[in-house]
Amino acid sequence: MLASKYRFLLGGVLLSVLLGSNAVFAASGNVTVGKVKSSACKRCHGALGMSKNPKYPNLAGQQELYLIKALKDYKNGKRNDKAMRSVVSGMSSSTIKDLAAYYSSIKIKLKK
Repeated sequence: MLASKYRFLLGGVLLSVLLGSNAVFAASGNVTVGKVKSSACKRCHGALGMSKNPKYPNLAGQQELYLIKALKDYKNGKRNDKAMRSVVSGMSSSTIKDLAAYYSSIKIKLKK
């Protein structure tokens, strides 16, 4: 039991170092709020985060921490895309977390 607790903490610290975030453990946003806030995303990324246009990435099923990092990188200019920077420029940290929680919660079925 104790060993698994340390493994979790070590994994979180490693993830924190890799993502450059001090708030890895508080990453989880509100799925319901994220769904409501996702209306601006649907235009390019599809109604359920599955884009019909290969130009835009699918968001559904992505890892929550990855989505948070990506959105923050667009906001602070580490990722360069005018449209995304415009969309995320006014987003609060809680909105980013809520959107990431929503899109990561969507279960996708892959076609065989």
